[in-house]
Amino acid sequence: MPEQSRIARFTERMMRHRRAVLSTWGIGCLVLAVVAIFMGARIFSFVWVPGFDSSTDAARWSLNEQTGDNAFIIVQAPDGVTAPEILPRVAMLSNSAAQIPDVIGVVSPFDNPGQISEDGTIAYSVVQFDVSAADIDPTNIDRLLDLAEAVSGEDLNASISGSVIEAFDVQTPDNAALAGFALTLVILLVAFGSVMASVVPLMASLAALAAGFLVVAIATPVIDVTQLVPAFSLMIGIGVSIDYALYIVDRVRQNQAAGMENDEAIVSALDSSGRAVIFAGALALIPLAGLFIVGAPFIASLGVAGIIVILFSVLASLTFLPAVLSYCAGSLDRWKIPKLYKPAGSGTDSTPYKIAVRALDHPVRYVLLIVSVLVIAMLPLFNINLGFSHGGDNPISVHSSDPQSVLDQGFGEGFTGPLIVTIEGESPIDSGQIESLRNAIEADEGVAVTSPVVFGRDPASAVFTVLPADEPQSDEIRRTLQRLRNDVVPETMGELADGVVVGGPPAELMDVTTTLSNRMLLYILVSVLGTALLLAAVFRSIVVPVKAVIVSALSSGAALGIMVGIVQWGFVGRWVGAIDTGPIEPYVPVMLFALLFGISINYEVFLLSRVREDYVEHGDNDRALEAGLASSARFLAAAAAIMTRVFSTFLVMGDSRATQQLGLGLGIAVFIDVMLIRFVLAPATMKLLSKWNWWCPDWLERYLPDFHIEPSAHSTDAAQAAAD
Repeated sequence: MPEQSRIARFTERMMRHRRAVLSTWGIGCLVLAVVAIFMGARIFSFVWVPGFDSSTDAARWSLNEQTGDNAFIIVQAPDGVTAPEILPRVAMLSNSAAQIPDVIGVVSPFDNPGQISEDGTIAYSVVQFDVSAADIDPTNIDRLLDLAEAVSGEDLNASISGSVIEAFDVQTPDNAALAGFALTLVILLVAFGSVMASVVPLMASLAALAAGFLVVAIATPVIDVTQLVPAFSLMIGIGVSIDYALYIVDRVRQNQAAGMENDEAIVSALDSSGRAVIFAGALALIPLAGLFIVGAPFIASLGVAGIIVILFSVLASLTFLPAVLSYCAGSLDRWKIPKLYKPAGSGTDSTPYKIAVRALDHPVRYVLLIVSVLVIAMLPLFNINLGFSHGGDNPISVHSSDPQSVLDQGFGEGFTGPLIVTIEGESPIDSGQIESLRNAIEADEGVAVTSPVVFGRDPASAVFTVLPADEPQSDEIRRTLQRLRNDVVPETMGELADGVVVGGPPAELMDVTTTLSNRMLLYILVSVLGTALLLAAVFRSIVVPVKAVIVSALSSGAALGIMVGIVQWGFVGRWVGAIDTGPIEPYVPVMLFALLFGISINYEVFLLSRVREDYVEHGDNDRALEAGLASSARFLAAAAAIMTRVFSTFLVMGDSRATQQLGLGLGIAVFIDVMLIRFVLAPATMKLLSKWNWWCPDWLERYLPDFHIEPSAHSTDAAQAAAD
């Protein structure tokens, strides 16, 4: 009998010491939770890239330390905010807000007439906190919201907006994760018809997600974690961890159906499907790790979060899962659901397999059809409009949505995309010179109005807000920003111009898009090359990686194109009402590529690993292809349904526009990748390429690392013995 592989021996140890393994996971998660609570999570409400004014410490970080973030109290009264019965209530609201802890000052509309709209029906107060949004006690935000509600009536509507409220909206718990797990359980029950076979993958997923999420929370004081990270971690964590665990559990059931004893079925499953999970995880990490190339720390933080969650997903599949299976492997088919139960084994009766067989019968026709569909779906991508959404674009369920719309109505769209001018010097600032700068900026043709100057606790720092005359995503505001940075500030401040920075959302948009456009091509090349090299090493082929990266790129491009059509042009979304039209967040495309490319390659590995196993055994490409599809079809269909539903919950229940866009893009991508790529395009191309699928030049094979995704000879012999 051939010697067992290392992964088989490792699996046996996990099963033999199952109590210790499960206890370690439980105690480890408890310790991580305590550490996370003790350290406290720090989540930033802004995005930045090094080397630009919008990201300068003076413009954001130091400013938060000096004066903190702010909120806006927006009031709307049909009879006018200065009407005798309205003015006292508005003044009382501003005075009461000034008494809230962490508030260092309130500028009411009666202190600055520029804060009252031309028709007099809309006004706002600026509430200045002395700490950043991430450090404000949520109870203080609740007090501010309660004050607005208390003065509101038929003749006066008061609401709260601003960076503080937007951060509060994201921190407010939602039920997207719970809904994702509930939908996953339903899908698994329908797919397999067995309660136990459905629950076990969920247990492994919960363990991986808990550990990964807690580690991300602990890392927040060290890395720049943005508001999108929690939702992003949940999305990728739920989908990937369940897929990895489900892939192994499905293989265990197939081994049992082939006649293996329970323990032997587990070891053999980890020796085969476990290898695929390891390599799938490694391949998913490549595009996420490549995000560091982009040069934007807030994007890199998303990559770090994804890497952590995927690592724990792989770890749970290799340790937690075999320990749990050692207790219940013999009961995986227990508690069957009538009419839904499907025995393990061949999936030749499944609809996806029948679709794949049809593609195998007419490969040329289906290759041309699917490629044409994907190319057409990509076309909207060439008309993509990148831009930061303001609160008014957010889902109407969050606090920051309606107030921003009121501000747009009263002060123009430029109000929701203000420029922030920050001044820092080595000595106390001359207030007269700062006023001269403010007046010069206000005189610019692209500026509507400026706010009063606010001096920080350090007399060498000050800040004021500039409201552009144009909407935040327009070309005009970009030209205004360039004039202020290159002409107005240097001419007014002279030698002190180096201490003046012009930031704010429009500046962030311009700086982020500039950085992404400069680095995107390099990032894609590194991700594709790294993925192709690892695929070549795993499958001992040069054709497999080339084909995989091409079809994965097509899949990602098609998903992005469809998302542009829905988000920008209003296709479908206006009918279902789930998402309003508007720009694509500038960092969403690069994040979607990182995830879509990784997920697409993962499904390629899951399918090809089964095909490769059979091909190595007998060398018949067509026979191996049909066998691989038969054994993988049901799993791939269930995995696609799970990921699509999970991502869809974040589309419907997401607390920000960026979260909705990520959920929408990922859901579309998974559906396209599995239903069109894995079940149609991939089998059809492999049919056409035949034995050339596995061709690798001798000179290249000598340099490739000696990786093997197929099971060891020991597991192969065990499977053969069980079959006999």
